[in-house]
Amino acid sequence: MLEALAEAATDDVQLRHTIRLALRNQLRAPPREGDNPFAMLDVLNLDLAGHELMATIACSIHSEQAATYIVDRLEAQAPPAVVMLARLKHAASYASDELINRIVPLARQHAQGNVDLQKQLLQTLQQQRTQRGLPPTDFLRDWGTTLAADLLTSLDSEANFWGVARGNNIWDFEKRSSVDGRPATRFLSSLPGGERGTSVLRSLPFEIPPQLSFFICGHRGFPDKPALEANFVVIRLAETGHIVGHAFPPRNDVAQRVVWNLAEHQGQQGYLEIVDGLNLSAFAWLAVARFEPDVAPLTMASPRTIAQRQIAAAVIAQALKLLHLADSLRSIVHAETTGWEARSAAVAAIVALDPNPVAAAFVPMLGKAGINQPLQLTITAAIADGDSAQLDELVQQTMKTSPTRVQQKLADGLAASPVGSKMLLDLIERGITSASLLQSPSLRQKLLATDQQTTKLRIEKLTANLSAANEQLDSMLKQRRTSFLAAAASAERGRLHFTKHCAACHQVQGQGAVVGPQLDGVGNRGLERILEDVLDPNRNLDAAFHVSLLAMNDGRVLTGLFRRKEGKSLIFAANDGKEFSVLEADIDEHRKSRLSIMPDNMSTVLRPTDFNDLVKYLMSLRQPAKKTASKPEP
Repeated sequence: MLEALAEAATDDVQLRHTIRLALRNQLRAPPREGDNPFAMLDVLNLDLAGHELMATIACSIHSEQAATYIVDRLEAQAPPAVVMLARLKHAASYASDELINRIVPLARQHAQGNVDLQKQLLQTLQQQRTQRGLPPTDFLRDWGTTLAADLLTSLDSEANFWGVARGNNIWDFEKRSSVDGRPATRFLSSLPGGERGTSVLRSLPFEIPPQLSFFICGHRGFPDKPALEANFVVIRLAETGHIVGHAFPPRNDVAQRVVWNLAEHQGQQGYLEIVDGLNLSAFAWLAVARFEPDVAPLTMASPRTIAQRQIAAAVIAQALKLLHLADSLRSIVHAETTGWEARSAAVAAIVALDPNPVAAAFVPMLGKAGINQPLQLTITAAIADGDSAQLDELVQQTMKTSPTRVQQKLADGLAASPVGSKMLLDLIERGITSASLLQSPSLRQKLLATDQQTTKLRIEKLTANLSAANEQLDSMLKQRRTSFLAAAASAERGRLHFTKHCAACHQVQGQGAVVGPQLDGVGNRGLERILEDVLDPNRNLDAAFHVSLLAMNDGRVLTGLFRRKEGKSLIFAANDGKEFSVLEADIDEHRKSRLSIMPDNMSTVLRPTDFNDLVKYLMSLRQPAKKTASKPEP
């Protein structure tokens, strides 16, 4: 077969593919039980190209023999980093502890001196071990301990003058030319994070000079459209936040010089903000460099690289329970330049190392809209410092000052533990938060997972004077139906809302994730049914999408839609579309409910006008639904 493959014409794709499948099948099924089919390759005297072909085929074979062959080849010849990652992931899925202990030094050797590549390799190996329900080997733990320390040390050596104040960390370096003819210079740019990304990057405070110049390039929307004002650079007074200098990108890839006369504010403390507020498919980025004087140097690792290292260190510390890194994680949380992605990862690791159910309830909410930023910073600091009394006060403050959708999210997090459940019911009894939260079927289900009889009586008492949830829903459905018929809704705007709020679980025309039902042709259902499906997702639910309720051995209560089994782990999807895994052995009780994974608070997530736009978009999807292998529509 190898000879036939060598003789096959390079443009005969079907023949070459058929031969490769035949090779795979021969290596997959040994002649006799217990034989190692890869042993036959030893007598073929394959050249490097032949072994490379066999290693590629081995990545489609699910056996320890295939994993061993892959590692043998990696030891003989290292492929490019992206290929090595893929092969190590496959090998780790079927490797014995002995083989893992061969993989670890191999990976460390090939990534020596490159902490960013090492973190990818280590996380790949650790994820596969976790999915198989296996603890890290001593070799893996030793590597993780060393790497996490190296990642944190690399951060200490970087003079980081910039941090993400809002949004995702999209900021990285790229070479750009300037109008004065200087050779391409390293610019701090939002383009590497994607045109759709939005973010605010803020410098550390500095003493304002009498004059500040810099070069800026980038765009303000499509060239044939009026210039938008969402991309810009400003300098603010540190004490008041007042803007004393403002510049837009020149709508050009070549950087132009900007000069600010700041003599009136000389000597005061100020800071820079680079704002990318455009969410467009193109012409939506900006980049800056060459500050003179150099008040906020760019001679460090990029903000995105720093954040990735912080996140990796936190994830490793959490996975391997590296308690000795707790102080370093606290430093990440408290650092002024830490962005929300990294701060949230560090907080999650701290909670995992020193479990606190109230702190755990806050973790999924950090960095999200709805809680004002000063309050979020106070919450993260309290978690990092282990201040339980302040956390209890912050739960009350969050419930008092946040919109309904945030209260619902926090209530759902509190209900995941007996301590949090009691706190939530106490807050409702004291009138600090509304009893209407208890009308959510999914919340009641989690609350009743422990101490069912007592909790049921408390819930019945607290909700006794509320109008029935079904009556409220019917009234809202009628109001939204009337509102929609009278509205000048936009399907195009609705498509953007779908991408933001729905595509994590639903797919349309091949775009989005297939967690819930695919929605091609959903417009055929008509307005009334679409409103019911969005606002009351439990009303018409197909059994294939009933959510699982997991009572864990450690007292937590988790909910999710079962996706698949991987080794000794079960994979579920949460109501944000993200997957999580649990070991079967850690589940005390696993039962199906009649509820949907879809959040039942869309009426509070979207403004009425935005909701109408979303419905208009769903109504426009009238083509017949495509037949797929996915689960049936409700």
